[in-house]
Amino acid sequence: MNPIEDYKEQRKARVSAVSAYDNNQPGDPEKAVKLLIRITESIDLLQVMFR
Repeated sequence: MNPIEDYKEQRKARVSAVSAYDNNQPGDPEKAVKLLIRITESIDLLQVMFR
């Protein structure tokens, strides 16, 4: 990597902000996965019903 020196401070701030947020996102990942599965199953059912 060949970073641009003029962006050094902005890059440090961004890396710091992203690092602080990593693995600290709000919400329940298991609940989200269950919801995505229900949505997918519903879409599959609708496709079968309206063929």
